[in-house]
Amino acid sequence: MNPSAGFMIRPPSMLQTASAVLLVLFSLNAATGSLPKAAVRSLGRCVYLPDVTLESDHLSEPMIFDADDLGELAKTESDNFASVNSNWFEESKTLKASIATEMGISGGYRGVELSVSSAFNKVTGHETDVKVADVHAVSYSSRTFVERGSNLYKFPLKSDFLKDFQGFPVTVKDPHTDSAWGPFRDFMNKWGSHIVTAAYTGVVFQSWSSAKAE
Repeated sequence: MNPSAGFMIRPPSMLQTASAVLLVLFSLNAATGSLPKAAVRSLGRCVYLPDVTLESDHLSEPMIFDADDLGELAKTESDNFASVNSNWFEESKTLKASIATEMGISGGYRGVELSVSSAFNKVTGHETDVKVADVHAVSYSSRTFVERGSNLYKFPLKSDFLKDFQGFPVTVKDPHTDSAWGPFRDFMNKWGSHIVTAAYTGVVFQSWSSAKAE
């Protein structure tokens, strides 16, 4: 995503009875006036998901593409899209894992997970009897992306990224040892684990999580 506004986390609302409602609200609103240049510039960014904060540093290094050349390959689709997904969890442990994943993309997931855990402990003293409902709503008006497939060889990769990528050993000797994977670990430490290949504009992403102890 290519957000221009931050996210808001509303703290848990504690009820007087033995139940609690946890509301976590993410709202990412992207500006549409700077398309497609701003969206194109965000493509090709390498990220390490547990640490990245896309809302504040989505244009920071490392970037593997030269943005000036990428404009010829990137495409923008103007299309209104909306979807809603809901999940039901049997215990709060799976809810916290889900929230940690979502917040791992947006930043600060450790604090949120601790807050959720604390809220459950205050209400129930344990987590085994907690039932959890989780709802996600996503909508956006356009998508800027780079196509996969036969155009990969045309990507304007930066020379230092290409050099590091080509430096991998052809075969991994002694794969059962930790040191054998050193080159790959060093590569991920420098470049990250994932590459941004699409930027969504006009985006609103909302996530509600609620729980009740019965």
